Amino acid sequence: MRVVWVLVLSVTSFSLAQAETIVLSPQKLIDLSLSRSNEVEQIRKQRKSQEIELSRVKTGYDYLVSVNPYYSLNKAETLDAFANEKDKRVGYNLTLEKKTNFGSQIKLAYEKVGVNTVFSTYNLSRNIPETQYKDVFTLEWQQSLWNNAFGRVDKLEERKAKEQQKYYDYSQLESVENVVLNSMKLYWDAYIAQQSLEEAMASRKRYNELLKTVLRKKKLGYTAPGELARTKAELEKQEQRVKLSSQQYLYLSTKLKQHLKLDLQKEIQFSLEKEIPELPQLAKREMAELRELKKVEIQKDQASRQQEITDSQSRAEWNLLTRITSTGIETTGEDSFDELAKWTKPTYYVGLNLRFHFGSGNMEAEKRNAMYLAQLAEIQLKITNDQLLLDMDNQENLLKASFLVVQSADKLLEFRNQAMKEIKRAYSQGRVDIQELINAYNAQNLAATEKIQAVGEYHMNLNRMAALRDELVIK
Repeated sequence: MRVVWVLVLSVTSFSLAQAETIVLSPQKLIDLSLSRSNEVEQIRKQRKSQEIELSRVKTGYDYLVSVNPYYSLNKAETLDAFANEKDKRVGYNLTLEKKTNFGSQIKLAYEKVGVNTVFSTYNLSRNIPETQYKDVFTLEWQQSLWNNAFGRVDKLEERKAKEQQKYYDYSQLESVENVVLNSMKLYWDAYIAQQSLEEAMASRKRYNELLKTVLRKKKLGYTAPGELARTKAELEKQEQRVKLSSQQYLYLSTKLKQHLKLDLQKEIQFSLEKEIPELPQLAKREMAELRELKKVEIQKDQASRQQEITDSQSRAEWNLLTRITSTGIETTGEDSFDELAKWTKPTYYVGLNLRFHFGSGNMEAEKRNAMYLAQLAEIQLKITNDQLLLDMDNQENLLKASFLVVQSADKLLEFRNQAMKEIKRAYSQGRVDIQELINAYNAQNLAATEKIQAVGEYHMNLNRMAALRDELVIK
């Protein structure tokens, strides 16, 4: 309870504590939400984590290097009479592989091995050197000719990954905009709570003044039966309103400050350029420019690409394989490499590789599934477009209606204030009883509360309209 009354005192002494306030306008709120909100930071980090998907697709085009040095010594006995007594091999092989987005794979390989042999007695007459070196260089190229003809599937997968990044960008902006819209809701809720508290305190002050008037009349013996008790009862009711309004404002303002990471010990000063802005003249917004529709458009295109990928992958694998090899064998490593480099002992190879699936029917099922998903994406695009048109029209009507309501509420409050003043004057002259004045006070208080709520709702409808048109948060 002490906290509530401290809050009340801080609000009433606002003008004396300018150094302890935070001036907060709607635009400043947006800036703080974008720079300080934990939710916005979470959305941005999540977006960063999604960038790995494009890198993973491109990983398939990395250079792959393999280095394999080795040593072997073989003294094993065998049943073969011509087997060597000892074979010692020392060598290494290097491999460089690269996949391209044209559906081809290129492989370069180089191997060098030195062999030292102790021959069996059966092989001594063959005049084979005990020490020999062998160098082998291979260039291999494999090209897909059918299911991934010239990299069709690879290009589609890469395009899908790039378009998915655009989808994530739009989703990020939409998510950030939702956070800002929720921040605006907190702002206007806190504003309504503050204005309601001030109105409750003003109403309590009026009843305190009325109580003083009734007490003076009682001393003079002019009060009607129950007049003093009714005044005290109404004052107690206003005390309850102040306490409840104080607690509500304390909760909402603290929630807003926590959301924006502001000093909880300072009060918020709401800064509005105009309490009731003019109804904006909305320019026509092209539906195709809306982020929500762009997201669904990307999903439709992605489904079409996946259908193409599935169709291609269902075809047989038909690959062209070419290979050229150069070798060199001599008694020294230098001579064997020179022989390899001269390409005097080449080997050429050209072949076709055909692989296909049959029997399970799974490929046809996958093709049908991809087709259905593409059709569903087309339907979803139409549904989203229709829903956005409906939402846009509905929100524009709500905005116009809330503007008319807030104008009406402003006039209503003006009339209630005028009526209250006239009835108060009549009561002081003894021309009306106290119940008429109490009714006027309560009617004025209700009109003031309704206007406060109407102002907040009108501003929120302005914000909702801006969000729906992608104008609240712009990239």
